Amino acid sequence: MQYVRGNFWGRESSPDLETAQERVAAWCAVRAGLRIHGSTATRPAELFAEAERDLLLTVPALYDVPTFTRVKVGRDFHVEVARALYSVPAHLLGQYLDARADSELVTLSGRGVILKTHPRQRARRAARTHESDLPAERAGYAHAGTSRS
Repeated sequence: MQYVRGNFWGRESSPDLETAQERVAAWCAVRAGLRIHGSTATRPAELFAEAERDLLLTVPALYDVPTFTRVKVGRDFHVEVARALYSVPAHLLGQYLDARADSELVTLSGRGVILKTHPRQRARRAARTHESDLPAERAGYAHAGTSRS
């Protein structure tokens, strides 16, 4: 980083990100890649081609970027995450929880402790309710219009 900062950015000014990326790629291929490196006494581009390129792993699939939100447990013992409802244990009524949602799971936690995990619901206003989350006297009311699991 110090080499790039001092030898490329120290002399370069670019009008936009695209131009800067083009210029730094060309600089890396010609100037930085073909110089004699101070520590290895080799040209970085040649060392990479001879000893390192074949060791690279394949590029993984796109990273599943999660979303993080703060949610409040409602009177029906559910929280809303990405327009779907997920049940939580009754003793959490009225509390705020941290929600993490990726393409597969919704994880609910409080004070750094995972409290509940649900499969992610795709349909808008879909609900995921676990029977064990609800007090017996409210089970029928809370299940109205939701799917049980």
